[in-house]
Amino acid sequence: MTTVLCVPQWQGSASSAAPRLMAGARSAAGLVAAQALVTVPVQEKAGEKAAGIRAFDVLVENQRLTREALAGIDDRVITVGGDIDEAEAEVIRDLGAALARGQVGRQS
Repeated sequence: MTTVLCVPQWQGSASSAAPRLMAGARSAAGLVAAQALVTVPVQEKAGEKAAGIRAFDVLVENQRLTREALAGIDDRVITVGGDIDEAEAEVIRDLGAALARGQVGRQS
C-alpha cells in the first residue's frame, strides 16, 4: 500500500506569495494515485528568524509534526510539499500511479 504524506509547509521561503504553497501541496497530493492520504497539520504562522533561517521555530515544530505523522504510517510513503510547479506535479502523479500498480519497488 502507498500513502501520500502532504506537508503543506511554506515557512522559510523568501517569496511574499509563499503561503500559497499550502494550496499547491494539497493540490499536488491529490494528484497521486495512492491508497491513503495523510496531511501534516503544519503551523500556519510566519514564525521568527533565528540563526539566519526564516521561521526557524515554526520549521522545527513542523518537522516534529511531520515525524509524528510518519510514525503512524507503516507503508510506502510519497511526501509532497508546497514548493512545486506543474511539471513536478505531473511527475508526482505518474510516480504515484506507478507505485499503485506495483511498477516501482520498495527500496531497502
